[in-house]
Amino acid sequence: MSKKCLYTLLFFCVFTALASVFMRLFLLFPFNEWVGLGTGLALFLAVGALWIAVKKNRAVPYIVCAVNAAASGIGLSSFYVWLGSIPAVWQIAAVWGAYCVFFSCFCLLTNVRFVRDYSAPCTLAFLLLPLAGGIVGVCLSSVAVFSFALFLMIPFAAFLIVLSAKAKNLRAQVKHAAYASYGALLALLIAVFFIIGDSSGSSNGGGTGERGNGFFSRNGYNPYDFYKG
Repeated sequence: MSKKCLYTLLFFCVFTALASVFMRLFLLFPFNEWVGLGTGLALFLAVGALWIAVKKNRAVPYIVCAVNAAASGIGLSSFYVWLGSIPAVWQIAAVWGAYCVFFSCFCLLTNVRFVRDYSAPCTLAFLLLPLAGGIVGVCLSSVAVFSFALFLMIPFAAFLIVLSAKAKNLRAQVKHAAYASYGALLALLIAVFFIIGDSSGSSNGGGTGERGNGFFSRNGYNPYDFYKG
């Protein structure tokens, strides 16, 4: 495994671990579903302003990754407040570990010449495997744990893409990792916003148990029939 792959793998593992921890911590507080999303957006804007102000400082990309990871977890907590169901700690750890192993496998596969010569299609093919697994899991099993797997797919894709970005040294790759953290955070916030925002007009806040509309629905509603609500 090259140093570039190793460093990117470490950034991905730390980013997703921090996001998972902050998500669980934020869920300890009785906020409504919009507080986490708003907090995540505020952190996104604040760390962006920080980078613009002191972008020449070598420590800034590391700070950006850490803050974006925290903001991702806090923003993602809004989805689980809205859903009314939270994945267990061991489930979060299992999903995180699976993604770290999966990312490590891809890093090892980069030693194969075919993967190096056809990086784009190989990256896309590797992304489709966990995506398909997460979708099947949401449809057939617990929404809470498998939706977490789907959401974790976003930073997985972001860091996997920057893995093939041109970088002359570690400093350049750290900047790529910071860009990946920005992209992952923004995509997570947008996804959560559209999921909980789409249902705000037709479902009441609060409650317990898994709920939602459309793709994440577990309340008996048949999306392939006329809605009788």
